[in-house]
Amino acid sequence: MKTNGARFLESLNILFELREYEVDPEDLSAITVAKKIGMPPEQVFKTLLTTGGPGVFVFAVIPGDAELDFKKLARAAGMRKAEMAPLKDVQPLTGYIRGGVTVFGAKKAYPVFVDETAILFDQISVSAGTRGTQLILSPDDYLRAAGALDVPVATADLTKAAKLEDPRGAFAQSIAGGVLSVATMFASVSALNQAWAREIRHQVLDAQRMAPTPGAELFLAKVLANFLFVTIVQVILAPVFLVMYNLRVEGQGWLLAVVLPLGTWALVANGTFFAALSIRSRNRELLLPLILFPIFIPALLAMVNATGAILTGENDPGLWIKLLTGYDVIFTTVSLLLFDTVFNAE
Repeated sequence: MKTNGARFLESLNILFELREYEVDPEDLSAITVAKKIGMPPEQVFKTLLTTGGPGVFVFAVIPGDAELDFKKLARAAGMRKAEMAPLKDVQPLTGYIRGGVTVFGAKKAYPVFVDETAILFDQISVSAGTRGTQLILSPDDYLRAAGALDVPVATADLTKAAKLEDPRGAFAQSIAGGVLSVATMFASVSALNQAWAREIRHQVLDAQRMAPTPGAELFLAKVLANFLFVTIVQVILAPVFLVMYNLRVEGQGWLLAVVLPLGTWALVANGTFFAALSIRSRNRELLLPLILFPIFIPALLAMVNATGAILTGENDPGLWIKLLTGYDVIFTTVSLLLFDTVFNAE
C-alpha cells in the first residue's frame, strides 16, 4: 500500500522497499514488527515524538530493541530536558497514530535525531506512515530524505547502555497498577468496617440522629476521614511497589496524583455509605465486602487501566480518568441524597 512516506521518497528518487505485515493492535512493539518482516530488531528503527517543553518537539529514531536516553537526546538537541510527547498529542501533531509514526509526510516537520548505530547497516527499516507497512532503505538515503524536510538532522548516541533485561520487567510493569489498586481496596475494607464502630460501642448513633445538622454533613465527614486514612496507606505502599517491582513511570507520572485520589474517593464514598447500610447486621464485617466490591468494580477497572497506562506509557489514560470522575460524581450524589433515609431507618 502506497503511503505518504513512500510518495515522499519517490519524489526524491530514493530507492526503497515496502514490506507489509499483519498488525496486532495489542502488540505494536518494534521487536514484534522485526520478527514479522524478517529483520533483526536492531535494524528496525522506531520513530518517537519527544518534547523539550511547550511547542518544542523533535523526532528520535532509535533501534527497536533499545531504550531512548532522554538526557542524551536533550544534549544532542540542545534542550534543557526531553520527554515523550503525550500520546494524545501524537496524531494531531504528526498525522500518524502510534505504531505508524514516521518523519516523512508528517503534518509538520520536526528536527530529526537518529541513533548513530543506523549507519552500521546496509539497510534499515522504519514505519511507512501506517501500521502494517514498513519502509526498507539504506541509512544514507534515510538521512538524505530527512534532510530534504528542511529541518535539523543529526546522528548521535541516543540510547541507554545495554544491560541484562529482567524478563519479568514488562510483566511487572503491566500488572503493578492492578496489584496496587487491589491492595489498596483490601487494606481499606478494615477501615470501612470500623467506620461506625465507635458510634455503636458508645451508643452515639441516637445522639447523631437527634442532632439538627443534616446527615449529609456527617456522611462527608466520615468519607473525608476514611479518604485521609486510605491516602496515607497509598503513600506508604506506592514507593514500596516502585522498588519491589522495579517500576519506571513511562507516561505522565503526575496523572497518578489524579487517578489515585479519584479511585480512592470512589472506594471510601461507597464504602462509608454501605457501612452505614449494614450497621445493624450482626455480620456487617462480611456483608460490607459483599455489597461494596461488585459496586466498586467499574471504578476499580478504570483505576487499574489508568494506572497501567501511566506506568507503561503505551495508552492514553484520559478515557479512564473521565470514567472515574463520572463514577465519583454519580455515586457521591446518590449517597448524599439517600444517606438520611438509610441512617435514620429503624
